[in-house]
Amino acid sequence: MHVSNHRHSRIVLAIGGLIAAITPLGAIPRPPFELRDNAPEQLVIEVISVKVEHDSTALEVEAQAKIIDVAKSEGRLKAGQSISIRYTTYPQARSLGTCTTPQMPVLIKNRQYKAYLTKVSNETFAPAAGWLSFDGS
Repeated sequence: MHVSNHRHSRIVLAIGGLIAAITPLGAIPRPPFELRDNAPEQLVIEVISVKVEHDSTALEVEAQAKIIDVAKSEGRLKAGQSISIRYTTYPQARSLGTCTTPQMPVLIKNRQYKAYLTKVSNETFAPAAGWLSFDGS
């Protein structure tokens, strides 16, 4: 089967236009590892308290934490400061033989974590890298 160059060009342009329409500039999500590496606040924290509110399908987590060490801080945070961390997570659904996206853990009181955060307001922070935002011991 012979396809003319003109028809081939139209097919390529149509496919290119379809891709451009489906994927607007900047809409491609960044991988969590990249988000973690680029997080504005990279800290070691110790969780002082945790409050979890159960919604019908979600868990609203609010934790108070003390900063133990600072690897990077655009907000000029210092060791010894206290911060609030708020986020929503979802219970991990049991699945048989299917892949699921890992969910953010619920932080545990008195545990230390490497935390990758972004500032939401004055002293409130949120996870910057999805399920990779907290690396706990």
